[in-house]
Amino acid sequence: MRIGELARCPNVDLVACRIVEAYLRVQLGNIALDNARYNEAVEHFTAAVNASNFFYKFPIHLTHDKFVALFGWDLKSLWQTANQQQCYALFRAGRSGAAIESYQSIMDKADENVMADIHARFTSEYFSNVSPSLYDHQRHFTQLK
Repeated sequence: MRIGELARCPNVDLVACRIVEAYLRVQLGNIALDNARYNEAVEHFTAAVNASNFFYKFPIHLTHDKFVALFGWDLKSLWQTANQQQCYALFRAGRSGAAIESYQSIMDKADENVMADIHARFTSEYFSNVSPSLYDHQRHFTQLK
């Protein structure tokens, strides 16, 4: 049964549906990124971000621990991962303006610990592999914090 069909069933756990959708979309986005299909990756990560916005303030790793136990999914960082990967895919797709907007949106919603982690990741890991033409965007990211 497709996730959309499941979500329309009566008595369904909508949070669980969104968790599955977000997790699967992140996996599909990662596959697209690994194969340099950046626009496709953006689509998958955007769907994951939209799904995770439904639950990002909930402690889903505690309330839906069955996914952790059954599949080994990291639900604690699902929202963060979806958003980070979307932003990275936007940069890789050459959509710098949208990537900066995505980054700002993440920072607006994140708590202090998540902000520090995201900032560190973007300024070190993600920007270590970008072309010199994106250097000004890296400086802009570090100034946004």
